[in-house]
Amino acid sequence: MKNKLMTTALSAALIVTVTAKVEAQEVRDIDVPAQPLDAAINELSSETGRAIIVKSSLVRGKTSRAVKGQLTPKQALASMVEGTGLSFLQLPDRSFALTESGQQGVGSSQDSDFLLDEVVIVEGEKIGRNLQEITPSIVVLNDTADRPQNFDQREAIQGIPNVLNEEGPQLPSIRGIDGSGGSIGSTSLTAGSQPRVPVIVDGVPRPLTLSATPSINSVWDVETIEVARGPQATTTGRNALGGAIRVQTKDPSNEFESKARLSYFNQDGTIGGAFLVNVPIVDDQLAIRFTAEASDGESFVEVLPGAASAFPGFFPPLTPEAADLIEDEEFRRFRGKVLFTPDAVPGLSLKFSVDDTSSIRLFQPGNVSEPIDALELATFFDSESVDDNEQIVYSGSAIYELSDRIIFEAKAGFLNNVFAIQPTNPLFDFVQDTETITAEGFVRVKDFGRLSKGLFGVAYENQKDEGENVDGFLGPFTLDADIENIGIFGEVEVDVFERLTLIAGARIEIDSRERLVTAAGAGSDTLVEETAFIPKIGLRYEVTEDVRIGYTYSEGFRPGGVDFNIFDPTVFVEFDSERLRQHEVFARTNWIENRLALNASAFFYTFDDAQTLGAADVPDPDAFLFGNVPEARGIGFELDGSFEIFEGVKLTAGLGLLDTEITDAGPIIPEFDGAELPRAPRVTASAGLSYASDFGFSASVDARFVGAQTPGLGDVELENYVVVDIAAGYEHEVRDGVFTRIDGFINNLADNRFVTSTTGSGFIVGRPRTFGISGTISF
Repeated sequence: MKNKLMTTALSAALIVTVTAKVEAQEVRDIDVPAQPLDAAINELSSETGRAIIVKSSLVRGKTSRAVKGQLTPKQALASMVEGTGLSFLQLPDRSFALTESGQQGVGSSQDSDFLLDEVVIVEGEKIGRNLQEITPSIVVLNDTADRPQNFDQREAIQGIPNVLNEEGPQLPSIRGIDGSGGSIGSTSLTAGSQPRVPVIVDGVPRPLTLSATPSINSVWDVETIEVARGPQATTTGRNALGGAIRVQTKDPSNEFESKARLSYFNQDGTIGGAFLVNVPIVDDQLAIRFTAEASDGESFVEVLPGAASAFPGFFPPLTPEAADLIEDEEFRRFRGKVLFTPDAVPGLSLKFSVDDTSSIRLFQPGNVSEPIDALELATFFDSESVDDNEQIVYSGSAIYELSDRIIFEAKAGFLNNVFAIQPTNPLFDFVQDTETITAEGFVRVKDFGRLSKGLFGVAYENQKDEGENVDGFLGPFTLDADIENIGIFGEVEVDVFERLTLIAGARIEIDSRERLVTAAGAGSDTLVEETAFIPKIGLRYEVTEDVRIGYTYSEGFRPGGVDFNIFDPTVFVEFDSERLRQHEVFARTNWIENRLALNASAFFYTFDDAQTLGAADVPDPDAFLFGNVPEARGIGFELDGSFEIFEGVKLTAGLGLLDTEITDAGPIIPEFDGAELPRAPRVTASAGLSYASDFGFSASVDARFVGAQTPGLGDVELENYVVVDIAAGYEHEVRDGVFTRIDGFINNLADNRFVTSTTGSGFIVGRPRTFGISGTISF
């Protein structure tokens, strides 16, 4: 837990509003007499110009030792807290955070957890809010993300109220807003629409292709996963209309660390391995971190060669060799990070990263041809095919502390993603090459009179797509596209009264997209440009130190565009931008000396001009192009909480209620007036019980419930389902500083067979009962 807390604080500090007054000379005259510890810490902070973060309950009633002499701030603080039962963390910005000594292991105290809340900054917010200041609509997963039973990010965020993130090619649906936004499948080629829920890893947005594969990430060496529900356009931008998934991997730290893991799970015979090493090169100045991981297995859905096709007489039967190839699932990733905080330039922090990922998997994972109660998880769909994806990302960031109240930050990234459908499918022999350049610069300010926090910045993104279908049913098909987006944004927090804070923000989006699509010797070149203003306003009131309530109004925006008939690109239609307007009230509370946390949100939104397949006003309805549904609305409630029953035993629970309705379906598809939005379960719920002992044993049981929902307009309603997962582990210190751990788990304990979505060829089903085991060594 000590290393976990250290690295959490380190990565968070790279984007937090730094409060330390950095000085070039470390050694200085220090003279702090013995006194109450809280007063001594304040005096030491004043003498050294270093911020020292600590919860008041940790120092209450404690007395410091006298500290006098030629000392560094680190030496002085160590001497001051000696014998008090406290220790401290030094952050890269040179500030310190105090925690309890001996409470970094399994079953750490709730006070330590609360301190972590005050240290960890929500990266996606950019403005520098900690976990206690954000609204409950943002869920931050840290120690629950990187667990052996989580195969990937999809598994990690299941069970969050009003979030649907099951097996299949889609991105998550949040509060009834489909994250893929109809962009999965051929429409990602023809219309080029971006997701309503972007996936952003280490500040770089991942692309959307024919499937969600490029956006699915592993959880190895992940620091936090932020799941933001509701519009996030003001600071996140890039179409974050329904929410955002923001993943932060661990940064290099100033302590040596290494870890290796070997794992196996039976669906279907998958073996995986992962490794990391963190090496400080120059003490407190230069560190590197390298991670590697790989897995090899097969899909849990069997592809049957030579069987009856889903479209008899249309596709030739697959050969056994092709069927074996289709079932393969392979994954590998290499990531390297460098963190440089030079003493020669106090207040400067530089970070560079390279992330190289490749994967092979079914184009429609979990797709079966028949109802699951009549078939043992197999597909007859002979046009089933394989995603072959290669992605490399280069990114860098610079943070410079001009003063204790002003911070400059700049980020840049380059992504190249090559997505191919292997030619086992006679429909496609397709390759899509996406290059994305992102750049962002902003300044954070704090404590300027009543302005407690402020953020002002500009962002730029350019995405180029080139695609080609060489052969197959569609014949030659090419794509040449260019999307350019400029965002100017800002957000402020103003202290109206002592406990009342006003939040106001806005973003100006300038979007331009050009697409050239050709097929069957014909094509069309189109250009769509749009400028939008996206506001946000809210209030937060601190009732007590442990109770905060508030209200926010926020908007989300996704640009319009043009959709083509994939068989004849000369037939196309322009669709309008869509906008979501949301009102939300919330409460975030801590009770019983921070052992009980309860968070609640209630929201209402209107969804105007929702971009929907089949809603286009074209002569041929079979073209099934993007159009706009004039209006829909949603109302819902979320409650989640955790209770430390006694030391080491924690109960968690969550509940999401949602009611959606298309209030005006428009003249093209009026039959959907009054229908629910797709992928909008009326009830989602979760519960979990975990135990962590002082001697290294831990266990957990988690259950989630997903209520009835329709996967698409006009589809049959899917039944609700319950999934129960269990896990247990044991950690042992072999010798000083060397730990081994073994974990075992069973996901979907009852082996429930449930449908998560439908396709043109059958059903997407959830993963069956899966046994797994892993061994980890760290030192």
